[in-house]
Amino acid sequence: FVELGSISGMLLAGPLSDLRQFEAVFAFMIVCAVSPAFLIWKNWIGETPGPARPFIRITLPTDRRQRFMIAVVAMTGVAAIPAVLLSNFADTAVGLAISGQIVLYALIATYYIFPRMMFRVALFQVLIAVFSPSIGGALDFFYTAGPECLPNGPHFSYSFFTSIVGIIGISMSLLGIFVYELTLTEVRYRTVLIGTQVLSALTGASDLFLVLGLNLRLGIPYHLAFVLGEAIAEPLLNKLNDIPTSTLLSKVAPKGLESSSFSFLAGIANFAYMI
Repeated sequence: FVELGSISGMLLAGPLSDLRQFEAVFAFMIVCAVSPAFLIWKNWIGETPGPARPFIRITLPTDRRQRFMIAVVAMTGVAAIPAVLLSNFADTAVGLAISGQIVLYALIATYYIFPRMMFRVALFQVLIAVFSPSIGGALDFFYTAGPECLPNGPHFSYSFFTSIVGIIGISMSLLGIFVYELTLTEVRYRTVLIGTQVLSALTGASDLFLVLGLNLRLGIPYHLAFVLGEAIAEPLLNKLNDIPTSTLLSKVAPKGLESSSFSFLAGIANFAYMI
């Protein structure tokens, strides 16, 4: 359902961007972001009302170790706010330094406070993120620049770059779920993770392939080459990698702190990707 929701958003985002109706895109986003509040207020979740109690009630566990765990998770979450603000409004180098410090602090805290296997999974996530550099944001300008800026460039429209490519990518993610379920559920996690990481590294070179114009030398149009790499191979491999990774996170979370541990590890990974 998350993927299907993304498809509906992309169907609107691309054409509206081509029409330069960016305000309409943000208005649509705000409506979508606020809409769950109405569903919760109407109790579509189906919760049974309990006894009257304060709107906000904080109940800390009696176990001192679990209190330390909660404090580490909370501090990591709060640190995200200044890191994002400084990265966008101050200096990228400052944001980089803060992200690096947060990742280091979180890994050290995980090593001493959480189960050792959880530290290993966190370290694995950080290494994968840091050693998977991405320049996709910078290349957006290469792909969408007009002929007056880049005469022999791809000249992708937003409808193609955002909507068509995005929908194909989401379809590949959905396909990845079925491929994993049908072919990889009996395969060891380690084998799946190594295989998908190696293939992802190879497909990650597709951007370089296009920037150097090697596709044109082989007679492959920019649109087709981009779809094969960015829209088909990468989302499919990412989904095949995400499923065992998410399962590993659920396996190593301490009992009673599953949701906090999952969000904590996801947060560490996000800071690592910021780096």
